[in-house]
Amino acid sequence: MHANGHPQRYPEVTESASPWGSSPLTTRLWRAFLFALLLAMVAPAAYFGIRAGWADALTLKARSDIAEWQRAHTHPGIEDWRDARDALRNGLRFTPDDPKLYEHLAYLYGLRAVQASRVPELRQSLLEQASIYYVAALRLRPMSPHTWANIALAAHMMADRDTVLWLAFDKAMQYGANEPQVQLMLAEIGLSRWNGLDEPRKAVLRATFKRAAPALRKELDKIAEQHAVDILALTQAGA
Repeated sequence: MHANGHPQRYPEVTESASPWGSSPLTTRLWRAFLFALLLAMVAPAAYFGIRAGWADALTLKARSDIAEWQRAHTHPGIEDWRDARDALRNGLRFTPDDPKLYEHLAYLYGLRAVQASRVPELRQSLLEQASIYYVAALRLRPMSPHTWANIALAAHMMADRDTVLWLAFDKAMQYGANEPQVQLMLAEIGLSRWNGLDEPRKAVLRATFKRAAPALRKELDKIAEQHAVDILALTQAGA
């Protein structure tokens, strides 16, 4: 209150007050800045979301076909194989960091390699291409036991790949000790090479047999029989 008795007036502070003033021009600039900031935050997510959507659309049929081929254990005709391969490659143009697309491509080349068993040179080339795609997937998911197991299986089927084979075998066993499909692939490799297998890896396979659930054990026994490995001796220490 002033000395003359009249109440003292203070400048009003409105809700629109800002550090840069409250003129219409300043307000518009402030709003434009906030909009640009929001756009910069949202745009990357929208951009990558759109690309992922395109990749999904381009590869939908290929992924569905591959799932059916895997389920039915069938081999596609060459035209269907090429269509799936081309679709997956197109998908990678939009999502080059999707490990599943690399794994699907590796699977396709692995299928062709199995079909080319009577042409060793072609089979080797197809397995090498499958391995390239599996390694690309592995760079994105380095602890994937299925990818390591598939690399081991491809190396097992190729000549002069023992270093890669056993590195991948050990990694797959390390990361996939409780994965039935991984254990089946590793059993196929280890039991087919049982006579030359070192004792530590034999011990690992024995442990796999002993802890396997009944359904898995039944499949493991079939693999042992196919490779003429005595199941009773296999499950005994020192066999």
